[in-house]
Formats: sequence, structure tokens, C-alpha cells
Amino acid sequence: MKKYPQINGEVNPDYKDVFVFTNDFAALQNDSPSFAVNDGLFKAQSETGICKVICFSPDHSKSLAQMEVEDIKKVVNAWQKEYTELGAIESINYVQIFENKGL
Repeated sequence: MKKYPQINGEVNPDYKDVFVFTNDFAALQNDSPSFAVNDGLFKAQSETGICKVICFSPDHSKSLAQMEVEDIKKVVNAWQKEYTELGAIESINYVQIFENKGL
């Protein structure tokens, strides 16, 4: 498997099962600057958070429907672990788990 470096220079290990890492291009970040805008018409405020990537398998072309039951269980266990750990962080009010499957 070809290894691709992350934006921070780290290279993912040669994983054989489910692999979890922090998203390089996260929509939310823990160190985002705080701001608020409320001009009567437009209201916005900053939000912080953590975005993670869960690779189901070293074969990135596989979806859950193409995986064996034992391998799907590993993915669900990773979802549960991430949900529990992220949800326990005081500054995080919502954990969303979704599959981002391209064409």
C-alpha cells in the first residue's frame, strides 16, 4: 500500500484493520480563534472541535456493504470508542459520525 504523508509531515503506519487519525483539513479545530458577529441581520459565532478520519480498511475502495461481518464490527467498535471519547470532552457538545463516500 502506498503511504501518503499527512499535512503535518507524519506518515500513516502500514495498518491492517481500522485506523483512526485527526483530519488534516478539518472543518473544526480546537485552536480556532474565538469571534462573534451580531449586526441585527447577520449572526455568527466561532466553534471549535475535532475532526477525525476512520479508515475502515487498508483497501479504501471498500464500503461497509463489501466488508466481512467481523471487519464491520471493528468499524462499529471504532465509532463507539470515538463517540465516547470525543463526547467526554467538556468543550464538545455534539459528535457526528458519517461516511463520506465519493463517487
